[in-house]
Amino acid sequence: MADSERTRSLRPRVRPDGPEPPAPFVAPPAEPVVSSTGKFFGVRTADAVFPMLIAHGNIFVYALAFWLQQPVLPFLSKQLGADAATYGALQSVFAAIQLLGGPLVGRLCDVAGVRAALVVSQSASAASYLALALAGSVPMLLVSKLPSLLMHAMMAAQATIAGLSSESDRARALGRLSLTYGLGMVLGSSLGGLLSRSIGYANVALVSAVLTALTVPVTMAAMPPVVRSAGSPASVLSLGVFLRLFGFDGSAAGSDSPRRLRSVFFFATVMGSGLAMQQATFSLVAMERFGLEASQLGFVMSFVAALGVTFNMALVGPLVRTFGERGTCVLAAALAAAAFCAYSLTTSIQGVLAVMVPMSLATSSMYSVVTSAVSKTVPAADLGSAIGLRHGVSSVLGVAAPSIAGIIMTRSGFPTLALSCAATSALAAVVALNSRWAD
Repeated sequence: MADSERTRSLRPRVRPDGPEPPAPFVAPPAEPVVSSTGKFFGVRTADAVFPMLIAHGNIFVYALAFWLQQPVLPFLSKQLGADAATYGALQSVFAAIQLLGGPLVGRLCDVAGVRAALVVSQSASAASYLALALAGSVPMLLVSKLPSLLMHAMMAAQATIAGLSSESDRARALGRLSLTYGLGMVLGSSLGGLLSRSIGYANVALVSAVLTALTVPVTMAAMPPVVRSAGSPASVLSLGVFLRLFGFDGSAAGSDSPRRLRSVFFFATVMGSGLAMQQATFSLVAMERFGLEASQLGFVMSFVAALGVTFNMALVGPLVRTFGERGTCVLAAALAAAAFCAYSLTTSIQGVLAVMVPMSLATSSMYSVVTSAVSKTVPAADLGSAIGLRHGVSSVLGVAAPSIAGIIMTRSGFPTLALSCAATSALAAVVALNSRWAD
């Protein structure tokens, strides 16, 4: 009896008008297939690959053009009659102008879209390089820095990549962008010194202007327009946005995001101060302490850039997966402190190259991870503004660093400067260790 009942239960049910039809198969919605290129660069959908490639192309040319003229800038300044103090003032003017323009371009990303921000930034860069090429006096050198107010293509590209990547892949995706920048830096640094021998210092700046200008029509024609995020106020000069992000307007009561953002920015400020002093004086130290020429300085910069490329590609992602973003920042700051201590003892260019290995790892890790942490802390509608503020911190440090570093070197010498940088990095490690921003 039991067997016959089991047999009947296995038979198809028969309705009066025939057997019951099987339930229709409903396929799950298809996910866009991301190519191997998209996976490598960390984008989350297939339609994000092309805008991502345009952003990377812009950054390669942006870095190439900037670093073409960077090794020859001290020599061009000297050729026009600028001394070390004037050269430091030139660097401070550049950083001060960028400080004003950083938040402006960040808001432009949110209001008008990243394509508009890239076009504006690259146009300003081309104008700055052209003015530098035509400069015939020290005052004209200063004038050539005025267009750098809007010279923030890296910021616009970071806003692009942060919007195209998932949170889990964001640090890796931003690291890939730094990798692209590093490739342009390697090529630009080495070519800049070599070209100066054959075409002169001013013409190197002219080459940078032409290369940068070529990206403008390409970006306008090839990059899809990106509409601003919903809910973002249609005003570039919106001070309220910046106050709200840090929780100073009272609108974020009960939210933990402003506190985490302030914590990340505090670490970036402390850590960045030592790095900014070292970077502001590196060209002068290499030229005066170690007697390097423009071509030799270019190759040293290429070596440092190559290290950054290697570390961004091979180590930043595994470090974040293993230690988290905060833990990676603690390690980066501690490593930088040790590297600066060794830097204070160097007496040869070979020693400097050896010290650059751990220092480049610390810089590469900190830069990518801090930007990723900032992007995860704010709403998507304010992503560009937050990254703009992140670059604004770097600009503030760039204003103060040349003057502070110059005073320390003049009064106490190079070793004291290096040890001062080590102290700020050690303090940054303590700050990160006691911070509680989310990974």
